[in-house]
Amino acid sequence: MRASPDQNLAALKANLDALGLHPGMDLAVHSRLLSFGRIPGGVETVYQALRDAVDPGGTLIFPTYTLPLTSEALYDAATTPSHGMGALSEYARQRPDAVRTDCPMHGHCAIGPKAPGLLNCDPLLSLGPGASFDWMLAEGFHLLLLGCTAQEGATYMHHVEAMVGVPYRSWIDVPRRILRSGTVTDVQCRYYGRARNSRVKNDLSRAEAALKDHPDCVVAPIDASRDSLRAPLAAVDETVRELLRQDPYALTRQEATP
Repeated sequence: MRASPDQNLAALKANLDALGLHPGMDLAVHSRLLSFGRIPGGVETVYQALRDAVDPGGTLIFPTYTLPLTSEALYDAATTPSHGMGALSEYARQRPDAVRTDCPMHGHCAIGPKAPGLLNCDPLLSLGPGASFDWMLAEGFHLLLLGCTAQEGATYMHHVEAMVGVPYRSWIDVPRRILRSGTVTDVQCRYYGRARNSRVKNDLSRAEAALKDHPDCVVAPIDASRDSLRAPLAAVDETVRELLRQDPYALTRQEATP
């Protein structure tokens, strides 16, 4: 029997409780709300449940990535929609109390006491040293995968690839156009992209399994096939670095030969 919207909301709140969220906790939130079914009030209700869990004092960060933008398209932090980040990220991006970075690739929006600090990150660094992921780690943020897998939401693991250096990716400069205060600026954004001749594809399932074994990681089942995960970014960082130390291809699988 399908659960009612009210039952889905109760399940969501129970899931957040099981994850150990508390006032003052800072979260980098990736989500797949379909995992919870229809909820009364929709995405606004989900956002408020998160807000209630970390208030007072907690900051929420959401991915508002725009990787498919072309070199001719304008990126405006105030208006450019994110691409494929889900309803919760889009809702947060459009809130009047949100701030958003000027990074035209891996941009984030933030709401809460630490939000202004996010804007101090270099917007032309999408990953690696000095990028917003680096700042989140230093500030003690936790990764929250709300109803989604690492493959669907753990972009931080790609940041670790950039920090460590992996054989299947390399640094490239990506041309982008940023609109700030009515002025268009042509920029080069640093991106750690997959090498053209690489025959591997990212697969974060092994890293997710290892992270779930970390003592600081909390996993909260939703049903028989889906769960949510919360872990300090320090634990994510430690886990992925160790996997890559043992096997530089630990976050990949071979592509099928055409």
